[in-house]
Amino acid sequence: MESDHKYHAVIIPDEFSGYSTCDFRLSQRYSKYIEGILVPRGMILDRLEKMALDILDNLERRGSTSLTLLCILKGAFKFAADLCEKLEAAAFSRQKNITIHLDFIVANTYVNDRVGHETRLSMCSDPGKYENKVSVGIFITQV
Repeated sequence: MESDHKYHAVIIPDEFSGYSTCDFRLSQRYSKYIEGILVPRGMILDRLEKMALDILDNLERRGSTSLTLLCILKGAFKFAADLCEKLEAAAFSRQKNITIHLDFIVANTYVNDRVGHETRLSMCSDPGKYENKVSVGIFITQV
């Protein structure tokens, strides 16, 4: 069953130099290194909340009661944890009993301390549990 629901991205033009650092409370430790703020944390959290609601809507349309988030370590950990938290809060507020799992993939391009040409993926848990599972019609073959 195809959905007519469209998702819209927030587009930041290449020429956007960012918001002034004077408009934000920054740690003195980092302020001398920061020229501008491209995406404020509040905007990211708001978009995460919207993303969580969209994911729950999609799960409800499909009649699903479980979701597994796969996170590419290490860079996406905080994003995945924040998304998981927003999903749990949204499911709770809707009184939906949805099981949410968070699992991890390690992506590595290094061979003997040098950058290689192929990305190697390894699961942090049992990869067999993801066989024949598809996310929004797309299977990740390479990062």
